[in-house]
Amino acid sequence: MLGGIRTAVLRHVSRLLHGCGSLLHRLAALCTPRLNDHVRPVLCFGDSITEGYHNIWPHKTIAPQRTLPANVNSHEHAALLCHPYSIRLGSLLADDVGDGAGGYKDSLRYARARAYSGWTAEELLPVLRRSLREGPWRCAVIMAGCNDILWRNASAATTLTHLEALYAACDEAGVPVVALSNTEADLGEFFSGEQLAERTAALREVAAGVLQMRSKRAVADVRAALPLGAQHFDDALHPSPAGSDRIAEAVFQAIKLHGL
Repeated sequence: MLGGIRTAVLRHVSRLLHGCGSLLHRLAALCTPRLNDHVRPVLCFGDSITEGYHNIWPHKTIAPQRTLPANVNSHEHAALLCHPYSIRLGSLLADDVGDGAGGYKDSLRYARARAYSGWTAEELLPVLRRSLREGPWRCAVIMAGCNDILWRNASAATTLTHLEALYAACDEAGVPVVALSNTEADLGEFFSGEQLAERTAALREVAAGVLQMRSKRAVADVRAALPLGAQHFDDALHPSPAGSDRIAEAVFQAIKLHGL
């Protein structure tokens, strides 16, 4: 009889311990970062600013030490450096879920750049559609339009239409968008008189137009985050590596704010 009681007691204790173990396992699962929830990378898409293009163009105050050789194209191929904001963004996203111990390699799992220096928003559309098919993507961060205005003399309205087409391609692919306003630029390095005034105004209008989309899209005001100057810029147009990192921080904040 005592043996039967002892056996029953042991079974009961075993069930209790098993139940506690299951409970503890469930609690641990709830407290542990779910690393696979957001491992889909962020697509960072755009032109030379997304690319992190720098180390080429002189500027009277930001980069007065630089000079351009006669063959600018060869110089650009030889001396160009790139520091895309996706590097810092990937690091922030990895750290956010406790997955940043692997360094740059792990950061690439969280953000990747697809960038095309000098391309207009209109030219970027078919490439974006192809890039979207590489997914699944967590979201697509889009910055473009500067080249439309500077080198194609497009109006702000036309440029915004081209940007909307990029956003619409993401909508069609089921990928959430983070729209970035264009950065400031010292266009006096390239234009003067009426051309300078028109293009400066158009860039400002495009930035304002992107910000007005806040009611329907996630938006990061990169223009406000990156005041023009040596602290954040490498030349008249392109952010320095420190500036690219600042873009990443603004994008990260937008992703978190909108729950993407």
